[in-house]
Amino acid sequence: MEILIIIILAVLLIVAFGKSGKNKKQASEKEAQIANLNKEINQLRTEISNLNSDKKSLQDKIQRLRADFSNLQIEKRSVDEKNLQLKNQNDALSKYQDIINVQVECEYLLKRAERDSLKLKERA
Repeated sequence: MEILIIIILAVLLIVAFGKSGKNKKQASEKEAQIANLNKEINQLRTEISNLNSDKKSLQDKIQRLRADFSNLQIEKRSVDEKNLQLKNQNDALSKYQDIINVQVECEYLLKRAERDSLKLKERA
């Protein structure tokens, strides 16, 4: 009977050592996984920090662009008003266009008449 107890204790001891080795191996695998996860967490934190910095930079840029857009809208209104004034002025002056055309035509005819006159004088 004592031998049987010794054999059972020996088997239990062997099983315990086997399980202990297996548990140590599993524990070291879990520690490696934890270390990898901690490393990944740190990388993600760094990435989040960089993205937050980029977000702030983009928000500042959006604010500047909105201000520029507002200024451009004001300038556009001013240019539109100036265009309207110039159009009105152009419309008011368009009635004198015929006079300008007549003046150009008169100058042309006068020069032509002077040339014809010189030719006639030369023939005479």
